[in-house]
Amino acid sequence: MTLVVGKQKGKILALVSDTGIEHNGERLGFDQQIPKIAILNKNLAVAFAGSQDLAINAIKMAPKHEAATYGEIIQHFVEAHEANERAVDFILAFGAPLFKLAKISEGVVRQGRSVEWIGDHAGFSAFQEFRAKRVDPTIPFIAPKLHSLRKSEMKSPCFDMIGTMRNVIAQADVQGVFGHPVAASNLENVFEFVSYGISLEENTSFKSDSNIDLPKLAGQLAEARSYAFSCFISSPNDRTRAIAFHYMRGKITYVHFGAPSEPLTNFVRLDGLNVIELQQRLAPRGKSARAWHRYPRNRRLLRTPLSSTRHDHCWP
Repeated sequence: MTLVVGKQKGKILALVSDTGIEHNGERLGFDQQIPKIAILNKNLAVAFAGSQDLAINAIKMAPKHEAATYGEIIQHFVEAHEANERAVDFILAFGAPLFKLAKISEGVVRQGRSVEWIGDHAGFSAFQEFRAKRVDPTIPFIAPKLHSLRKSEMKSPCFDMIGTMRNVIAQADVQGVFGHPVAASNLENVFEFVSYGISLEENTSFKSDSNIDLPKLAGQLAEARSYAFSCFISSPNDRTRAIAFHYMRGKITYVHFGAPSEPLTNFVRLDGLNVIELQQRLAPRGKSARAWHRYPRNRRLLRTPLSSTRHDHCWP
């Protein structure tokens, strides 16, 4: 399963998803995960839940030119949904001039609502709960902190959704939602992926029962202090679009990349990069997809789970 949530607030639209992929009921590793969101053009983004292969094919074949009408776009995704026995659902976010969400699921097109979701029901229930409580689901005395380079992003609906998705991913009881949070928004008038940083900090006070295991508590606090990562995105005009999840202390980076108007189905793990080096890799204009496979020499696909690592590049 997976979880995709779309939200509209006025003319601002946002999509957030996990990256987890399952096969025959088994979670696949980071190297086989993908973001469930694709940006088709500056005014249109789409997210999917269900069959990965069917969704990728539908998105690749979708009308991407800005002259495409709402009806043409909806018809294409409805046909993809129906042709495959409804094995894949979609949420489309339309920017200017329409500014609305459209959900295609169970053979029905629903539009004009401020919030839509597809995917794992338990995941969305947890999403709603954590959005209201605003606490870390794994350790109640830890407060997750979300950071951004842009102050405007902190007031957007997308920013809150990223933190909530991270909480859902961290919840052990929600097996179908995992990987990393990915988000896209038209906050700056065009759809782009959203960069962010996440760290965990201790609450100054919290309630606990009298039977609390103090050594276990100390270990959990130490582990929480070492947890943080950043999501970087490529420059808007690059020939290849990329999202990089960077763990600073371990200097491990997972990069999803692909053509600007298609799902980011390519993956590479980069080792040994610090934040400045990673930003330099993402910044150059005109980088082709092939370039991501040329460095660094010690890159390798991730085959084992990543342990928590420390990242000190948090943004005020």
